[in-house]
Amino acid sequence: MFKLSEKNYFIISLLFFLILSSQSFAQKFGFHINNDRKSVTIPFEEYNNLVVIPVTINNTFTVKFIVDTGVQNAILTEKVLADLLKLEYKRKISISGPGLADSVTALISNNIKLSIPGGIVANNRSLLVLEEDYLQLKKQMGVEIYGIIGYELFSQFVVEFNYDKKEITFHNPETYKSKKRFRQLPLSIERTKPYIQTQLGLEQSDQYNNVKLMIDSGASHGLLLDPEEDELISIPDKFITAGLGKGLGGDIRGKVGRVQEIKLSDFTFKKVIASFPDPGVYNKNIKRGARSGTIGGELLSRLNPIYDYFNNTIYLRKSKNYRKSFDFDMSGLQISAVGPNLSLITIDDVMKDSPADRAGIKKGDIIKKLNGTPSGYLELSQVFTLLRKKDNLKIRLKIVRNGTLLKKCFRLKRLI
Repeated sequence: MFKLSEKNYFIISLLFFLILSSQSFAQKFGFHINNDRKSVTIPFEEYNNLVVIPVTINNTFTVKFIVDTGVQNAILTEKVLADLLKLEYKRKISISGPGLADSVTALISNNIKLSIPGGIVANNRSLLVLEEDYLQLKKQMGVEIYGIIGYELFSQFVVEFNYDKKEITFHNPETYKSKKRFRQLPLSIERTKPYIQTQLGLEQSDQYNNVKLMIDSGASHGLLLDPEEDELISIPDKFITAGLGKGLGGDIRGKVGRVQEIKLSDFTFKKVIASFPDPGVYNKNIKRGARSGTIGGELLSRLNPIYDYFNNTIYLRKSKNYRKSFDFDMSGLQISAVGPNLSLITIDDVMKDSPADRAGIKKGDIIKKLNGTPSGYLELSQVFTLLRKKDNLKIRLKIVRNGTLLKKCFRLKRLI
């Protein structure tokens, strides 16, 4: 799920139906903390609401992985790295994901050692290697990210995300004691994925629907709702048509609007940006069933969650971003990073009748400067943040089109 502005909704966790070892295998060969420590805390990097940590493969390469509650097996997204590691493959499989393509090809490699700073190690693991770079994480995020890891961590530890301190803590479940001043919500684990029951108000009224949502830390969006799965869900009257991300099957299109309110225990969020995928985006092989959508990182980062799969509980507490407003891209630009060191920002698409479109910016243009700063000094996530920062904010661009340097200027406009 891979665009990383609001347009680049990182809905990655919906992409995979993978082969998982049995629970007894996981207990014997899964992740553990060396020296029997009670917990390990490491810093994480955050890009567009996604938590990224270093993972070392076979004591050789240390690369960045997204921590994603929605995936089963660890995934290596670029085969070139697997080739450098000289991995051997047990078999080839086809997997389905959102987009127009029915399936894509992946390879399974066994006997892999994975390790995380602080002495967290797993031996004899399986690693799923995508045969092609279907997700284009580096391009979509502007950061050298090569993988995704999820259930293999959450099934072994109580996992605490502290977005305020940019830290993730892995607690030994046998010694973990729940913290005071955290709210608790029941968590159900189904096919390795976590679900909660929430109350959702779609329009301005006192009516709330009880909906079942998957928690998706590997998605940058705040909320994704699927009218195909739940007849009580409807698209708001005011919406825009936009790209929602990139799946294994290709680009995902849909609509983006605001829901009136969503309640998680005692926490209430108003005017939340929600995406609504177009019908048919998720083919029959990957229909999730029994749920109405997902909660992603833009909402989760307001709560500092603790995931306790062992007691079927999620603990929640306000983060410093709790009252931060939910805003969508106000430019109409869909961008990605390319070139050496991902230092160039290219225009992948321009929304019709958006501020950027009216300023004459076109698909294929390359941004050289943004408000006076060369693109090589900007992280892609910084650009995403700027383009949704403030209604009427002036944006000055220097772009290259077919070798010609052009200057463009427009003001951001709140589209929804």
